Amino acid sequence: MITKEQFITLIEVTKSSMEYDFLEKNQFVIIDIDMQHSKTYNELPDKIIGQWIIVISTYRWKNFGYTNYSYKTVGFYDKTFLKIDYIPFGFWLLKDIEFWRFNSDIFNQYKPVPVLEHRFKSQLTSKDYNWKGDVSISNFDRFLKQIWDYEIEKKDLAFTL
Repeated sequence: MITKEQFITLIEVTKSSMEYDFLEKNQFVIIDIDMQHSKTYNELPDKIIGQWIIVISTYRWKNFGYTNYSYKTVGFYDKTFLKIDYIPFGFWLLKDIEFWRFNSDIFNQYKPVPVLEHRFKSQLTSKDYNWKGDVSISNFDRFLKQIWDYEIEKKDLAFTL
């Protein structure tokens, strides 16, 4: 297990290798072991009470001379700070989180949208699903509920193809 300080350094190295103009601050979403509850922190707590950590950072981008800001997922990690490729949700794997704009915002993208892939049939994804509602990073439990609702709705899909 790496230390908290090493983990923060790893995040900064990861961000510098990505092609975005990231701001310094990060947000840390820590998902409980029950996979239904979470807490979002502006700073990584000293003690991780949870199973998974999602690191999200704000980046700056320009459009028609205006500076805009949006979120980007930096990575998924387990509670020991090990980088992981996905977070499991039943038959589905959370592979990434994209950020879309809210209806009230023309450019900035802050609405988290899950990118899911079926655990046993990778060609099955959530790509064309119509994610409804205005969920946010600050109320990540609603985001988790949407994933579980999707999992229930699509449970039999893999067995019919």
